[in-house]
Amino acid sequence: MSANRVFVEAHGGNSDGIGALSDLPIAHVAHPLPLESPGRRGKELPQSTRRAGKATVVMASALAESRKRWVQRLQETVAVCEVTERRALQQVVAYLQPDILIVDLALPGLRRVSGLRDIQRSSPSTKILALTETLAEGEGLLALKAGVKGYCARTIALEHLKQAVAAVQKGEIWVSRKLVPALVAELLSLVDSREREELQLDLDPRLGSLTARQRMIADLISRGACNKEIANRLKISERTVKAHLTEAFRNVGVSDRLQLALLLKGVR
Repeated sequence: MSANRVFVEAHGGNSDGIGALSDLPIAHVAHPLPLESPGRRGKELPQSTRRAGKATVVMASALAESRKRWVQRLQETVAVCEVTERRALQQVVAYLQPDILIVDLALPGLRRVSGLRDIQRSSPSTKILALTETLAEGEGLLALKAGVKGYCARTIALEHLKQAVAAVQKGEIWVSRKLVPALVAELLSLVDSREREELQLDLDPRLGSLTARQRMIADLISRGACNKEIANRLKISERTVKAHLTEAFRNVGVSDRLQLALLLKGVR
């Protein structure tokens, strides 16, 4: 995600819809389509559509009013296919391989975020914009981890629809402003985790022979702590600290605390 820009939607009220992308027909699919060979995909779309390189969009929602608002904004510039349930969605996405899928997480049979991965596998190149009735940090983060490019309320302000679709179409991220702190925290957590993993790979393999308590004491030594400070920190006696150190020296093959500290610092 670091290579992408993150677009933040500035909520101002309750509205609905999606961005506009040229004058194409709408196909309404309420029930599953007959499966056909991959070679025939897209033949229902007008020749002028394919020649012009117009984007194809699948709008999946059981709510007629929600679909209407989104489609009214989209139909001028993209080919739109409406879907009202999950089984039809799976087949339509596999058949059309659309550029964008706008899917309401309340779609019957979808199982919300947990069902998105199966849909994505049907068309890996399709970029997904997920809609929800109420924004939730946990669900939003799960959706982004599942590969979704956008997560917003189905009542997104009309003036932001074109921006959201344009961002998602380019592979960028569109999220609500209220999710930004949690998203940033998640990214920082991932960075810290990777840095810790990389540090572990750089450490001397002999350190793997230390017990958890020995490693804790060794870490404190590497920071310059004396035995008394270690004992106070760990709520143990200095005698116990010395016993752990003696065993740690033996396990990693060093003779004193300086060599142990250097080992933890990566100086071999």
